[in-house]
Amino acid sequence: MPKPHRMSARMHMENHSGLLRQKGISLAMVLVSLVVMSLAAVGLVRMVDTGTLIVGNVAFKQAATATTDRGMELAMSWLANNGASVTVESDSTAHGYHAAMRPELDLTGTSSHPNRVLIDWQGNQCQGSGVPGNRCLATASIPDDESAAIGHDVRYVIIRQCEGPGSHATWDLRCARPQVEVYEGAEDRGALSYESPGTPSEAVPAQVYYRVIVRSAGARNTVSYTEAYVNF
Repeated sequence: MPKPHRMSARMHMENHSGLLRQKGISLAMVLVSLVVMSLAAVGLVRMVDTGTLIVGNVAFKQAATATTDRGMELAMSWLANNGASVTVESDSTAHGYHAAMRPELDLTGTSSHPNRVLIDWQGNQCQGSGVPGNRCLATASIPDDESAAIGHDVRYVIIRQCEGPGSHATWDLRCARPQVEVYEGAEDRGALSYESPGTPSEAVPAQVYYRVIVRSAGARNTVSYTEAYVNF
């Protein structure tokens, strides 16, 4: 009788150790599942936060772009009132107007060109840029009360597309001009170019092209640029 008793005890111990191993494996699986679920939850939260951030940035960008319309409107109004006068023959920095084009113009201030020309978007005469004052184009801005109301700093610059100051009523000054009808024998009839001025026998266009650039800066350092070429 003792032998069966020993076998029964041994079988009981083996069954008990097997149950312990199964419980250990279940605990490990539960822990792994918890870790996976935690990682999934963190990833979901981050995904939602990123999506919200992107949507917010797009909204700020659209708002900044929309506010450039006001700067463009003021620039167009100034040109409409002065485009046919001698005012456009020289710079009018108070109105952000420049009578000569600048080929080395650095619109965003990121160029490494040694002779780059900057636009004074900050209203501080390009301080800290290392660019001399004669290569910093003055800007005009919308009224302060409007800027405060919309929450954006909107500035604009107007650049006449001529090689220098002076009257564009003669062919002596090279300018980008609208297409015009000239005498039938002209090789560049209807062409748009400031490199090939007309001859005294051709009619001088009353209008030239102007480049209008508007910059709006808003929340979260959001910046938007709008540019247009117009003729007056």
